[in-house]
Amino acid sequence: MLGFWALRAFAARERELTRINIACLVPFAAALPSIPNEVLMRLMALAILAIVSVSAAGPARAQKYDPNFPFCMHVVEWGGSPHEDCSFYTMAQCRASASGLGFTCDPNPYFVGAAAAPGQRDRRHRRVY
Repeated sequence: MLGFWALRAFAARERELTRINIACLVPFAAALPSIPNEVLMRLMALAILAIVSVSAAGPARAQKYDPNFPFCMHVVEWGGSPHEDCSFYTMAQCRASASGLGFTCDPNPYFVGAAAAPGQRDRRHRRVY
């Protein structure tokens, strides 16, 4: 078991070796290429631009067409991204909402229609003679 003085001598020797190693590395530090401040500033500006671009992007729409309505109005707003407003039951209703605004109406390609109650179509009728 090492005594107090032995541990102190060991720690002093370790500090001495560390100082020597650092002193040996100082002459080689000048040989490493330094990065100019201009490059660092450009990288910082690029990082800030990337963060602003990502944070300024709006939320993405999950589904473009609502499958519950048969007609959609293609809406193009000034300064915004175009989107579909699928909330119309008839083409006349859609065209009335789009009139004077320059929007167009189209049939909804993903309209599922009225689903029949299960079991009603599968009934087989017996012929009665």
